[in-house]
Amino acid sequence: MNVNNSSGFHGVSAFGNGRWRAQARHNGTLHYLGTFADAADAARAVNCFWVGLGEQPRNPNVGCVSPNPPAPKPRKPTVHRNARKMNSRNQSGYRGVSWWVSASGKGSWRAQALFAGTVTYLGMFDNPEAAGVAVNNAWKARYPDRPTPNPTLPTTYVPPEPDNWSI
Repeated sequence: MNVNNSSGFHGVSAFGNGRWRAQARHNGTLHYLGTFADAADAARAVNCFWVGLGEQPRNPNVGCVSPNPPAPKPRKPTVHRNARKMNSRNQSGYRGVSWWVSASGKGSWRAQALFAGTVTYLGMFDNPEAAGVAVNNAWKARYPDRPTPNPTLPTTYVPPEPDNWSI
């Protein structure tokens, strides 16, 4: 133990505002274990770290279990970005589909998908459903285990039959 150690415990040092910092160095890496109101609690944290690695505790007089362990913070449930609410400005009703007017003035539905930060152009379509299916197909080809961006659409599109067949 260092002669300048004011706590009397291995891996425990005085921190600001009367608190105690617990640290442990293992395989050349310094592991921060937290700050504690009592030096003995910090020493218990150091012991638990070493016992968790299958080694002997460094502070044998204090044990391993803290009398008041901190309660774990509840995690927010993660929601896949495809399950989130759609932007209110979306005109097509499908993710990755937008109305696009070319320089000639002809408008059609453009399909795009975002893969690893890169926008991938998928084509121009006559209706938003076909463009949405193209986005789903590209997504399924890239990420077969993830939900599709447009779950209300199938992964294959069958165009509707025209009402009258005029030749």
